[in-house]
Amino acid sequence: MKFEFKDIENAYKRLKTYIYFDNTDIILRRKLVEFETNLTKDFNSIFRTSEKPYRTNDELDIFKNKFGIPQSVESKLQIFTNELNSYHNSTEFFDYFLDKIDTNIYPKKYEKNEKADNFITNKRIEKEYPIKRLTAFIDAPIEIHLLSVLWTVNYGVQMDSKLGNNCIGNRLLLSKDKTNIVHGSGLFKPYFKQYQKWRDDSVNVAQELIKNERDVLFLNLDIKDYFHSVRIPNKLIYTEKRTNYNIANNNLNKLFLKIHHIYTEKISKEYEQPYDFTNELERNNNNELLEFILPIGLLSSFVLANDYLKDFDKRVVEKYKPAYYGRYVDDILLVLADPNPNSSNEEENEDFKFSFSDYKKRIKKKYNNKNNLHYKITFEEETLNEIEKYIISNLSPLINLVDSPFSKDSSNSEGRVFKINGKKSLFCQSEKTLLYYFDSEESDMVINKLKKELEERTSEFRDLPSHDNSLGEFETSAYHLDYNGTEGKIKTLQDYKENRYGLTLFLSNQIFSSLNHERSISEKEKNQVLKFFKGSTCLEFYRLWERVFTYFLVNKEPKSYIDFYIHCAEQIDNIGKKDIEFIENTKVQYSFVQRSMADYLDCAHELTISLNPKFLSQSQDIERHFEFKTNELSNSLLVYFMNNTEVTKSDSVWRNRFRETNMIRHQYVSTPLLNYTKDSKKGYSNLLKLKFDIESFELDDELLKNSPRPIKFWECCFASTFSELSKFKKTNCKEDRDYLLTDILGPKIKVEKELITNIENKIEEYYLDYAFEIYLNGNSNHLPHYILNDKNLKSSFFNLVNKDKNLDSKNQIKEFRINSNEIIKVPSISFANTEVIEENIIKGVRNEPNLSIERYQRLALILNQARKENSDIVLFPEFFIPVNLLSSLARYSQKNQTLVISGLEHIISNDTAFNFVATILPVEINGIKDATIVFRLKNHYAPIEEHIISQNHLTVPKPTISRYDIFNWKNIYFSVFYCFELADLEHRSLLRSKIDLLVALEWNKDTPYFSNIIEASARDLHCYVAQVNTSQFGDTRLTQPTETARKDLLRLKGGTNDAILVSKLNIPKLREFQRKKFSVSNKNFKPLPPNFSLEEVLKRIKNN
Repeated sequence: MKFEFKDIENAYKRLKTYIYFDNTDIILRRKLVEFETNLTKDFNSIFRTSEKPYRTNDELDIFKNKFGIPQSVESKLQIFTNELNSYHNSTEFFDYFLDKIDTNIYPKKYEKNEKADNFITNKRIEKEYPIKRLTAFIDAPIEIHLLSVLWTVNYGVQMDSKLGNNCIGNRLLLSKDKTNIVHGSGLFKPYFKQYQKWRDDSVNVAQELIKNERDVLFLNLDIKDYFHSVRIPNKLIYTEKRTNYNIANNNLNKLFLKIHHIYTEKISKEYEQPYDFTNELERNNNNELLEFILPIGLLSSFVLANDYLKDFDKRVVEKYKPAYYGRYVDDILLVLADPNPNSSNEEENEDFKFSFSDYKKRIKKKYNNKNNLHYKITFEEETLNEIEKYIISNLSPLINLVDSPFSKDSSNSEGRVFKINGKKSLFCQSEKTLLYYFDSEESDMVINKLKKELEERTSEFRDLPSHDNSLGEFETSAYHLDYNGTEGKIKTLQDYKENRYGLTLFLSNQIFSSLNHERSISEKEKNQVLKFFKGSTCLEFYRLWERVFTYFLVNKEPKSYIDFYIHCAEQIDNIGKKDIEFIENTKVQYSFVQRSMADYLDCAHELTISLNPKFLSQSQDIERHFEFKTNELSNSLLVYFMNNTEVTKSDSVWRNRFRETNMIRHQYVSTPLLNYTKDSKKGYSNLLKLKFDIESFELDDELLKNSPRPIKFWECCFASTFSELSKFKKTNCKEDRDYLLTDILGPKIKVEKELITNIENKIEEYYLDYAFEIYLNGNSNHLPHYILNDKNLKSSFFNLVNKDKNLDSKNQIKEFRINSNEIIKVPSISFANTEVIEENIIKGVRNEPNLSIERYQRLALILNQARKENSDIVLFPEFFIPVNLLSSLARYSQKNQTLVISGLEHIISNDTAFNFVATILPVEINGIKDATIVFRLKNHYAPIEEHIISQNHLTVPKPTISRYDIFNWKNIYFSVFYCFELADLEHRSLLRSKIDLLVALEWNKDTPYFSNIIEASARDLHCYVAQVNTSQFGDTRLTQPTETARKDLLRLKGGTNDAILVSKLNIPKLREFQRKKFSVSNKNFKPLPPNFSLEEVLKRIKNN
């Protein structure tokens, strides 16, 4: 059998999605972009010519080809398919790509200048930066990575299926029967969830043991240079003796083996990285490799790395029976119950007592066997520390302590390593091995505090990022002070270290916060970041360059952005040691590392600037400054002058390639799916801008079809809404008095004729139907076909129960079932007590929304409080938020699975001011959290609102059909009325018997009148009524249909500070009262009003 095109296409989709979500290897991201666009930093970019193996004879003939149009991805993948199937006949196609395999080598650790123990300095800029250790990533064409994924899909599955549950990191997404990878674009289980499980499970087990009065020991081992230390035999991949594979599969395995042999030879011979291990590798009589190492950056390496230690995992579990054992790739964690760290010293019987001399003899015997490398031992027992003694007395022979092959002195722990027995070259550094012992009879505060911090850290990711006190937060996040004694005293300060995790979190927090407001950062704020990333710190944290660029980009600081780029480039030029060409103990040239770093720097810059390509050319001064500084680099810095390294500029031919392929960072785009529009594809729009032109919003079907990631349904709700608003034309609307009648975002009635009978039928369509079409198109590469073709998929997001019914009625109730199968009996409901300023309403009408940091901070404060209260429902008043910030509410709703209802400021399109209420209903479908956003146009405008709109020369729109929605979400039946709509007695009566909760969002000065309406509605509809009004007018309340003394479960007026008020809805109690005949003795609620429908009550109870 041959490989089919769909096999290759499927592997490519998985590769693309993996690269999109990967945050570590941006060079690989660029390679994929180059593959799709044919845009590289060379002459061929002018013509967008394909690489040599793909070229046709007349491809450069502009009279026969469309100038500037690259060869399609589909065409390339078809050629790839054909060449793979015929590789046994012709190797030329793949030889071209195999010859291009190399490495990108980056610094892992720099040599530090020796200083006195009591000398502390913040000086980081040096004249030179000698390197102590390196990290090598495979640098290979996309075709090589595609072969890797194809091999993983076909053969990696078998390996992964045999792994135990204690192997946690980089596990494939296997089907239930473990015979293949699940359909879709995913390849591996999500990193964060897997890492969180590995980390948290050990703490949970330890805490449980201590509760049960059992002692606990943690042991953490980290394998050094794991991927380059494995020695995987060829026969695991391919052998000429195998006859069970077809020709095409043999071709794949041969190529896969060749990739690893080429890489192994380069690392061991050409670069001697991490050391010269050439002689350790087994070869045949023809000097051909019989084993290989694993390339970092090749996806198949994750599978092979896990497989390599599966026998080790089995021995640990079966022989030592730990209370917990987990391995995250090369990071090993054990929890042992009731250990005795002093067992060797306390043992009186010599037959059972650990003997170091016997241990030493056994190790030396292995060392004398020529097949056993790295078993040398020259140290004495008295030099061992407690951890070393414990491990060799309790875990040997599984783990042995030997002389380090990387050191000449084994008299201390730095010169010794733990060697994993049965593996040639796997070492754990003794100095980095951690052992923690907890006695159950003593304080367990450390374990409890650790667990609490882990839980808090996890829950913080569900909060909205805050921008509060960024100066103080930076200092706390960026530095870790190391004291020897009492904290806070200068004399006890030993040293300080830069905190990579804290800094990463700070930058991410500040970026996401800045995306939601228009405040400029202060001089002090930008300088603190620039000063931190000076000298050696700048180089050590090179993985954060892109985040720093993004920080300055979103905060509109082009000069700081340029200064940071130039400083990084200058420091890169100083990497090395005077008159030394090669890095010590390797064959890696300093110039090679400099080149890798300079390339990484410009890639980080190009990826960042693609979000706003005009950022550095928005003014002549900025553009000239960047041009001057980068030209200066090329002329003065050796790394740029010698390598002809090009800097990405606003006029570079390749500048738009990340936008064209949509491989930008989507999480930074201000408006949902804005980067999927035709304007975005052209490459000149600012995707970070909060204020965008709705009238130009037009989706690009190709960008959707080739989306590099799965898209959320709530994003599609936004896109569908903006698409409909962009097409809005007054000329298509009828007028009624001073109002414009429109069906915008409401039911659109269409007439269809039956083919045979010619009978006309009326049907209705919603923007949600188009949202679902967008969802299907955008996820066509990511969700399995059986899900996409499932007739019930749409109803999982929204099910309009009474669709196509009562279409001739001018007042309609639409019943939506959303996530109705899950039941919350007593939901927690939070009311936002916040001031909606009239000035903001007017700014919204003028299409100049207030997007200040203060406004965003108030939103973040309320939502984060609601999250801490575990609220099921969060309510905001009318006009609370501009549509520009609504995506923040949607993300919060999705992450926390919280129902959010809010009024929006007016959306302006074609000189018309639309006032929508937004109901965000979270759902979880096939284990994926999402949300549905239902927008509804206001039916009745208060006179003051109409006055504000008309005074600003805008038109007041009203729906052609007065529509109200009843939602069944988690078996809570509720409806939303929008301020002045409450004054319509007829409209309110439509809800009688049908709801448990009426939500009223208001910006209302006439609180006595509305108070009467709320109290009457609670009785007339016999339901809970939740009213939320702006705090300056007050009367935010939760009312129930009971006697006056008990009717208000919650009521508030005024208050200058933003806060949330929380209450509970006892829905089962209310329904139980409604289903029974009235009894004088039952005073839980007031009697039911006339004509209250028992049928509707039973419908709610039975969740029909």
